[in-house]
Amino acid sequence: MIKALIWCEKNNVDLINLSLGSVKRADGLALRKIVNRLAAKGVIFVCSADNDNYITYPACFSNVIGVKADRERKIKEGEWTYNIGAYDGIDVIAHSEFPYISDDKISYQERNSNSFAAPLVTAYIANIFKEGEKIEYYKKRLAEFDGKSISKNFRIDFKTEFVVYNILSNKDNEKHFELKCADVDVEIRNIEYPTEKIVQNINKFKNMKGIFLLNNSKKMCHYMGELKWNKLPKEYMRDIYQSDLPIIKIKCSDILVLNKVVCEITQIVLETGYQSITFTDYLLGIMFDYTVIKEEKHFVGQYCGIRQVKDLVDIILLAEWIPNSFSNIADLDVEIDCYEENNFCAVKILSLEDTFEICFKDEIGDLSKSIFLAIERCFK
Repeated sequence: MIKALIWCEKNNVDLINLSLGSVKRADGLALRKIVNRLAAKGVIFVCSADNDNYITYPACFSNVIGVKADRERKIKEGEWTYNIGAYDGIDVIAHSEFPYISDDKISYQERNSNSFAAPLVTAYIANIFKEGEKIEYYKKRLAEFDGKSISKNFRIDFKTEFVVYNILSNKDNEKHFELKCADVDVEIRNIEYPTEKIVQNINKFKNMKGIFLLNNSKKMCHYMGELKWNKLPKEYMRDIYQSDLPIIKIKCSDILVLNKVVCEITQIVLETGYQSITFTDYLLGIMFDYTVIKEEKHFVGQYCGIRQVKDLVDIILLAEWIPNSFSNIADLDVEIDCYEENNFCAVKILSLEDTFEICFKDEIGDLSKSIFLAIERCFK
């Protein structure tokens, strides 16, 4: 799929209909880079969702138009409804059962499928296509067709550049390392307090880059823009904890160190061929498509249904900045405590009642071999 999208980029394609995708989160991270690049150039994507209702990439991205079929058969031929703020990122539910006549003059009807719903939306966009108009224009027109109005995009998965203004207290050390994960670049700017000039820069660049204001000592992390918190399904986290999947919890009082370690572990999991999902209690996680949980009641960022977690995920990662955010876990398998003040990371494998320490080198260090050992032992 990525090769096909690169071909579209080289051949200056303006409108792309994709009746395929992936339900694997690792593929979503890979697709995000090329889709963001093409969307930034003004390419319009219409993508069908998975027919089993799994979260689908790239259909769930906020800079594409995700489409699925009307399973209840309430929508008339040639029509659709628009979903504002849908948890799965799918914008449009459309009619998909179209009659056709075969070469031997026999009348048929297409099956109710997401792949047949997407072309209806693509055809509509092709008819109103205007060079230079971005995805927001077409989403607005699709919503207007359904008698609805949309004004803002509260998701930030289309951004690939972020700036973190790190407010230092007297006890804090300056952080010079860079965070990089899933082709997302994060610049850390250490400041003593937000001056008027810094505030002006934030207001100037917040539409182009994702900007965060961070205070480690006060456990404060604020996104300089609007985000919409969505309500979690009842007992969602309880069902996550009670799944049979290995659960790895990473704790650290320093959010930048924590996020660096989580990024490394996520990469290790991918390189070893496993699929993971990451839940965090801090907003910085939305930069990397983590699911940010607020008091186990609301979430922002990428959502994954319980069935998709159980069917398609191998490992659950919990990243904890605020103590006891993820405390009600009966079946925790691996616990990683990062003690930056004494330059050590303690790895506790609860199921084996075993603990060992990893010494940080070169600031955070390459934890891959030792962390992989912990994960591997957890499976045995």
